[in-house]
Amino acid sequence: MEKENKNISNEKKKENQKKINKITLIIVGVILIAILLIIGISLIANNIKEKQIKELEQQNERTVPNVVGMTRKEAIEELDKNDLDHLVSPWDVIADDALVISQEPEPNTKVQKGEQVEIKLRKENIEDSDVSFTGMRFKTNWSDLKDEIDNYNSQISNFIISDWETSKPYGEEMTNYTITFSKYRNATIAESLTGAYATPYKAFSFEFAVEDKSDKVVSVSYIFLNTEKFSEYMGYFIYYLSKIDDTLETKIEDFMYQLSNAVSQNKDINDIDICTFYRDNIFLNISALNSTSTAISVCPASEEEVNYVKENGHWRNFE
Repeated sequence: MEKENKNISNEKKKENQKKINKITLIIVGVILIAILLIIGISLIANNIKEKQIKELEQQNERTVPNVVGMTRKEAIEELDKNDLDHLVSPWDVIADDALVISQEPEPNTKVQKGEQVEIKLRKENIEDSDVSFTGMRFKTNWSDLKDEIDNYNSQISNFIISDWETSKPYGEEMTNYTITFSKYRNATIAESLTGAYATPYKAFSFEFAVEDKSDKVVSVSYIFLNTEKFSEYMGYFIYYLSKIDDTLETKIEDFMYQLSNAVSQNKDINDIDICTFYRDNIFLNISALNSTSTAISVCPASEEEVNYVKENGHWRNFE
């Protein structure tokens, strides 16, 4: 009897355990289903959110326009039109006619509405002229430039610097201002023995062509003796140019490198491929004035006018 009761008790335990297992499985299943539902809903929500974000980004996406070559005013207006902010560099260039020479990000870059585009500016220092032989002139006032040069030259002690000399080789409407640098040559044996002083000689000079009425600089020339190393005193020339336009040194550095190589290799400086250079409305020319002297000249000019002078041997307004 006891044995039967024991068997019945075991069977009840088994049935109870089965019920517990079944309930457990149901609970686990419900939990798994709930988890899957939560994950599914989350994924759907994320997809919807990502889609909305993507659509919003697409709505706010802008293509950066190309503003290089525009004036400051034109560039800012173009960026505003495309819902883009701007940062001007250098910050102190506020002239509306200052030109954009570079930008970041680059043109055609995809950005978001309101993003900032940095524009780097350079104030254009060239304008048209009816008087100059090239048809263009620098905006630099000669009277201001002359004061800068005189102040700079007053600190030079290893040369004898002449007073300014004037002439009118280009007609009555322009004046050429010339300043000459002289230095003492080494005394000969006879001079040393007699105590005589060596005579100074003109080593190099600078000429500035200026419009009388406007007081604007038309061209600058550096003239030196062939016995002198042209690069030795180039620093003075570069300094004067930098006071006319602080970008001139950058514009002509390639030419100076090319010219230096040509001179060191004793190439003919009258070769058109060696002696002329043109970039960004700046024309630079080197020519032999005579058997003893050479001149390097810098002036503003249009590409059309440069081609004319190369073909005809003279400027259109100066025949």
